[in-house]
Amino acid sequence: MFKYLLILFLTASFLYAQKLPLTYKQLSHPLFKSSSLITKLVSPEMSLSYNKNTKEAISLGFKVDATHNPEATKKYLFVLRKLKKEYDSILYTIHKEISLSIDTNDTKRFNELISYQLDGLLYNRILYERALEFYKKQKKHKKNNIFQKRMKYAKIEEETAQEFQEEVTVSTYDSTKKQGKKRIVNLEVVNHKRHLNVYIENSNPYSISVSVQGSYRNLQASRANNDVISVKAGERKIYLRLEKVKGAVSFAYRFSYAWILGSVDAVHNDAYIYRLPYEKGTSQRVSQGYNGVTTHNGDAKYAIDFSMNVGTRIYAARDGVVVKVKEDSNQGGYEKKFTRHGNYVTIEHDDSTFSTYYHLKHYGVVVSIGKKVKKGDFLAYSGNTGYSSGPHLHFAVFKTRNVSRTQTIKIKLLSENGIENYIERNVFYKAK
Repeated sequence: MFKYLLILFLTASFLYAQKLPLTYKQLSHPLFKSSSLITKLVSPEMSLSYNKNTKEAISLGFKVDATHNPEATKKYLFVLRKLKKEYDSILYTIHKEISLSIDTNDTKRFNELISYQLDGLLYNRILYERALEFYKKQKKHKKNNIFQKRMKYAKIEEETAQEFQEEVTVSTYDSTKKQGKKRIVNLEVVNHKRHLNVYIENSNPYSISVSVQGSYRNLQASRANNDVISVKAGERKIYLRLEKVKGAVSFAYRFSYAWILGSVDAVHNDAYIYRLPYEKGTSQRVSQGYNGVTTHNGDAKYAIDFSMNVGTRIYAARDGVVVKVKEDSNQGGYEKKFTRHGNYVTIEHDDSTFSTYYHLKHYGVVVSIGKKVKKGDFLAYSGNTGYSSGPHLHFAVFKTRNVSRTQTIKIKLLSENGIENYIERNVFYKAK
């Protein structure tokens, strides 16, 4: 036991006292950072083996960082892949434990197992759904961040289960009427002695643009009607100040407001080089490129359709945060009535533009709302859902143009041939 504790202490010290190797960091860092958690979840034999192999891999990784030796780099990749197989085996063992705890109604063991947020712990869709239902049924339990976020955004996912780029929501606020329940985008008036402050609160996980029109009695507004303002995800922002008319004994106000996904203030970073959204080293044919002849015109003229088999792995073209997800549809066809049945993942970038990956496979999404992703992260499997003439991926980067419209953006993509500035139909592009 002393030997086991000593190895655990030395491994933990090694991991957290030093920086991790940079070579193949996307593959290696989740494996390295999970070692201290694994010791708490599996047998000493499994954790000792994993921690020993992790320590050896880190040591080799630092040598590769320093020398960039091709043979050492090749050996390091082999070691990481071997460590990944060991990690997957450990995850499988933990998955069986979670499943058993659900079957036996062992809430204590269940909460212990899910409290350690290992990379990929609940990527198995069937197990995740079972675990979420079991978690929700418990009357008293230690809160789990993964499940709490999932429940928080469940209603939002349900309300946005359609192709949404031009989906506009309209609401009203009237001082003479009792206000209903709080909305996802909520207008609030706070009464002060000589004035009123009007706030807009955005509970969506993405930025929005809001247009407000107001009418007032015995109040003077600090800004013009129908102004459009941007509100970030989770932000509560003052919209205007209403001064009370001196001597008036009463006052009233009414607002109508509309909002849409995205910020009208977004400025796309045109210098950014996007990654092709499929596996590196593979080629896909563009069935509809820029200024497409069927559906890619007008505001959608810079969308791209990649013809690909159902089940092709889709990767993030740029860093960002997952803000919209739909994966529950198994319907598709070349009629507009199928539009709302398309599965998708949408990501907001740091410049408040978005990328969308559409027509995805039924239950083929592996990320969830709120997930921060890096360029090249695995997102989903391609499919043939929604308004589609055949299996393909619809990919587009877009921004909000005004409170009722969005528009796609012309982007640069990196291929084996270099930087592609214009994407053409019937050309094969190989991901680099």
